Amino acid sequence: MQQVFSPKQVARAIGASESSVKRWCDRGLLETVKTVGGHRRVALSGVLHFLREKKHQLVVPEELGLPTQTNLARKSLQSCKSEFSDALHSGNYPICRRTTLELFLAGHSIGSICDEVIVPAMKAIGDGWCDGSVEVFEERRGCDIAIRLLFEMHSMIPRPKNDAPLAMGASVEADPYSLPTRMVEIALTASGWNTESLGCGVPLRSLKKAILEKSPRLFWLSVSSIKDEETFVAEYLDLFDACDNLAIVLGGRALTEQLRARIQYTSYCENLQRLETFVKAIYSPKD
Repeated sequence: MQQVFSPKQVARAIGASESSVKRWCDRGLLETVKTVGGHRRVALSGVLHFLREKKHQLVVPEELGLPTQTNLARKSLQSCKSEFSDALHSGNYPICRRTTLELFLAGHSIGSICDEVIVPAMKAIGDGWCDGSVEVFEERRGCDIAIRLLFEMHSMIPRPKNDAPLAMGASVEADPYSLPTRMVEIALTASGWNTESLGCGVPLRSLKKAILEKSPRLFWLSVSSIKDEETFVAEYLDLFDACDNLAIVLGGRALTEQLRARIQYTSYCENLQRLETFVKAIYSPKD
């Protein structure tokens, strides 16, 4: 459920008059729902969309349950990388939360925030875990914070149109990583697609059944780990043969150039920004 707020609460949060907020609601600049009693309510995602589009100031963020000291100043991804990485490593969730919110309000796409800030920080923690400089609890804590941030980022995005195309996806069997496929889901939602994530570690034969049942327009597959390459190729090609008129997007470090040469797909996206560019060519909410 999305959080919703009264025009008075929104007005206090963004430093505007209540009458101005009501006027923006009536003009469709702020997406509004009506209560049973006929009162206007504005979803958090609608307020944040308005702030992003109009570059309006966020004066009292706590009025919307957002981190205090949130700044709408134009922040660059590069300037936030070090701060976010340090905060993630030390388990400082409030700073991680505030940083991602500020970048979102500054107009950066979900894909760019993930690619340029969250993923490098997670990679640094993972590398440290491998060489022994990062404790197991620190790595697990970093993953938990990242998952919490992604859920919150999802709540910042306006709901896609009911008639928007469906995108489904998952990570393959023997791939336990939930963050990549979760990031894809959120990036696609932000691009205007209805999405259905099928989770992580799902057998390809089961994913084939899901595709045949739901008939999505796009299917994504995250492949960070493969148990047996020959089995993967055989099961993937069987899935591909069942996917008529379906865009299949692959990603993940286990899909080497040599392995990709053995299979068929619509697009291989090495990062989320590449995915965002690709899906815009298929569907735009303005279509």
